[in-house]
Amino acid sequence: MSDFNTRIETALGAMSLRPRPLRAYLEKPGPDFESASASDLDRMLDLLLSTNPNEPARVRFSNLLRSWDNAKNVDWTQTTRNSAVRRKAIHEILKSTAEDESRIDLVLPFYSLEEPLIVSEKHQDWYEPKAGIRDYYWSKYVQYLKEKRHWNDVSILTIDNSTRAIVECLGDPESSKAYASRGLVMGYVQSGKTANFAGVVARAADAGYRLIIVLAGTWNILRNQTQRRLDKELLGKELLKNDETYIKQPPSDWDEFLEHGNDPAELGHYAWQRLTRPDIDLKRLKQAIDNLEFERKNKAAPLYHPSNLHTLPVKLLVIKKHAGILSGLIKDLALLSTSLAELPVLVIDDESDQAGLNTVDPRATGKKRAPTNEGIVELLKLFPRGQYVGYTATPYANALVDPDDPEDLYPKDFIVSLDRPPGYMGVADFFDPLSAYEDLDPDDYGQPEIAYIRRVEAAPDQDDEDLQKALRSYVLAGGIKLFRRALKPQHYKSEYFRHHTMLVHTSTSKGAHVTTANRVEELWLKCAFNSPKGLRELGNLWEADHRKVSQAIGNGELLPASFDELRPHLARAIGQIEEGNRIFRVVNSDTDDAPDFGAGPVWKILIGGNKLSRGYTVEGLTVSYYRRVSNTADTLMQMGRWFGFRPGYRDLVRVFLGVKEGKKGDTDLVALFKDVCQMEERFREEIKRYIRVEGAARITPKDIPPLIAISGSLPPTARNKMFNARIKNKNFGGRRSMLTMTPETPARRKANIDVVTALLGSAKALGQMALGGSLSDGKQFEADALVFRSSNESLIQLLNSYRWVETEYKDDSDRPADVNLQIEFLTKQRHEISNWLIVAPQRSKSFGKAVSIDGVGQLAVKHRGRGKSDHFQVFGEPRHRDIADFLAGIKSKNPMTPNAATKALQSAHTGVLLLYPVRENETDLVSMGYELFFSPNTLPYDTGFTVRRHSDEIVVEEGVS
Repeated sequence: MSDFNTRIETALGAMSLRPRPLRAYLEKPGPDFESASASDLDRMLDLLLSTNPNEPARVRFSNLLRSWDNAKNVDWTQTTRNSAVRRKAIHEILKSTAEDESRIDLVLPFYSLEEPLIVSEKHQDWYEPKAGIRDYYWSKYVQYLKEKRHWNDVSILTIDNSTRAIVECLGDPESSKAYASRGLVMGYVQSGKTANFAGVVARAADAGYRLIIVLAGTWNILRNQTQRRLDKELLGKELLKNDETYIKQPPSDWDEFLEHGNDPAELGHYAWQRLTRPDIDLKRLKQAIDNLEFERKNKAAPLYHPSNLHTLPVKLLVIKKHAGILSGLIKDLALLSTSLAELPVLVIDDESDQAGLNTVDPRATGKKRAPTNEGIVELLKLFPRGQYVGYTATPYANALVDPDDPEDLYPKDFIVSLDRPPGYMGVADFFDPLSAYEDLDPDDYGQPEIAYIRRVEAAPDQDDEDLQKALRSYVLAGGIKLFRRALKPQHYKSEYFRHHTMLVHTSTSKGAHVTTANRVEELWLKCAFNSPKGLRELGNLWEADHRKVSQAIGNGELLPASFDELRPHLARAIGQIEEGNRIFRVVNSDTDDAPDFGAGPVWKILIGGNKLSRGYTVEGLTVSYYRRVSNTADTLMQMGRWFGFRPGYRDLVRVFLGVKEGKKGDTDLVALFKDVCQMEERFREEIKRYIRVEGAARITPKDIPPLIAISGSLPPTARNKMFNARIKNKNFGGRRSMLTMTPETPARRKANIDVVTALLGSAKALGQMALGGSLSDGKQFEADALVFRSSNESLIQLLNSYRWVETEYKDDSDRPADVNLQIEFLTKQRHEISNWLIVAPQRSKSFGKAVSIDGVGQLAVKHRGRGKSDHFQVFGEPRHRDIADFLAGIKSKNPMTPNAATKALQSAHTGVLLLYPVRENETDLVSMGYELFFSPNTLPYDTGFTVRRHSDEIVVEEGVS
């Protein structure tokens, strides 16, 4: 076997840069080897393709194969990486037999990965990493992710590609020409952005960046968490040997820290110097100022010369985004003898849309910058070779920074949109933004909203029953976790269930946190979980909720055959939660009670506000109880700590959301999250549309702001971050639009009925039809509808005459920006739409009295709820949209095979309007709602963007499209 291992290692070692004939190299790896027999050759191939994924030969071959699949800019093939064509080219070079090819692809299939989405100015190509050449910390980091965090191949390839793409956008640290770039990386809430920027830091340090500053939020809790994460996963034990935080009393997860085997400097690699620690933020260095100096080895060459750069240590600072701390750092840097003009610097701004952006409108205040923004700007001005990379999941404010201010943080050089990671649970996994709650089947637990969301209708001081249900869900989920771990420990790894937490976030008031904590403790005692009554209630919840949900969406996760099987595990779960003095921890600026997830298992209920929101990772979060109202989309998204990775317990996640919040009880948090979901999906889809569509012109970061649109009543970010420019025109081809801000006054409602009457009166009636067909899953559906054919001119008249909600659009001629853009599109652009189908779905029974349309007859009215009193949450239904997508020729997520009536209606260049008379209560006046479906066209996607200027009018698109 040792001879086999030597042969395999030698043969594969010759393939580190490119594939070579596999059987030939295994048969005779070099002149010192005898030729292997056919049987020995088969045995070696069996090792390479072993059923044991941890077999060293398989691991080595798998790593090579993945590197060939993913290789970029190589001379041995011109094929697209991570594609079937690339894998075929690899087999041709390996000279794989048909059987070998089949076996390799079965055991080690290629992964079809999309390239990272990059919007950038042209930049110098300088970064071409090669295995084993100045990649020490990056390779150790990847090894750590595989071995300690058990990342799979797809996740490793994804972070490899995205971090490389980001570093490629930075300036060359060895270049004689200084360049300072500004960039933005868009991730998802709780999606692994820290892991990504740790990878960027590793790659950048290997490439030559020698001062790395991480701006880690505004709270100590977040800064400490970030520092510890970098210490643990990037630097490793040997570089922490002088830190008393770790050495005097090693944390319980010390065995999980990265290890080098020896001090990296003694192994021939560069060292790191930490100027901050988990419990120590940066302070004025004073007598310790030498810690920031860089000593050139080659005095005749500048610091950025390779002879100096790669002999110097990397200095790492993880600091809070605070004006005072930034000011102190700037003062210290000004005292250095090191030439800052020669120093390659990387600044990572975590949660970059918070605190660091300029919230001062100079036109209104006369001031130029907010204090923290000024601190970051002044810091960057010190570094002609400084690269600024902002990270955020809510990039709206970043994209609206003034691009004409050369010193500000507008991402002028690049914007990278990270792909959604495998296994991630995001806002779209909890909500379908285009489905109304009343249209959902309450017994269909395959629907995300029915599976995960629990609506809280009681007033905040009358919700004991809801809060008790949340506590029971928390206990039940804990018991199921322990059951799974006990029965299948190899599959349910210990780190999956190390922590088990519940979040209660109902207020920003610290006094309210204390009151809530007392309530939670009282209700916990009232539940009496270990009593017969308490166990009976847990059993009822198991039968009514968790069993059904897990069977519907659990994807094979272990479930007990009966509740009795859970009982011993529930007792253990309750014991772990009650361990110590309290079942809860209050986390706010008045307490020091934030859990240290690295110190040991945390099975507690966390109660708090802002400190438990943006950027802070609540490990093991399974049940959330959330009732806090937010006024902007980005803030609301960041409150969603339940987004993230839930390995082994995705089916156990529950989110309790208030639907009658606010002073008037008119704020539905479920509806607001749906609005946010729509806004996020639309923004990311717009970027994909302009990057990935063949023939689309290149866009640069300055073209991104027009792609932001308001969905519902929430603006994307705070108004003080939105004083920039506008979009002039837009191509709506292949798009859908649903604007829901209909008026409330009787006069305006009546005016809209008249507008629709005029539209239908000018249209050709095609009669009542049963439209529908079958979906890809085989489900059949039909919808009775009145159908009309209309002209572009009539539709434009509708858009011109329709009235909107009075609180936002006071004049009859005032309308949402998106409607103005649609009118401009249909009147001035070569949109190619020749006619419109008007489809009015009819219900067997109208909600309240049907609406009478002159010349048409009665139209059934649909029940729909309003959001925050000024707009309906949604008009149509998903199946109706599937029909409209087909009729308009729009690519659908749910492609359908049409029935005869639907197929006969379809023709090229036809737009579709879905018409819905709706009301909130049976006695209300009718509101006329509609959804538009614009047929695709051949117009370029880059028409009509304008650059933002401070002097421009403020225009932000509104509505749901």
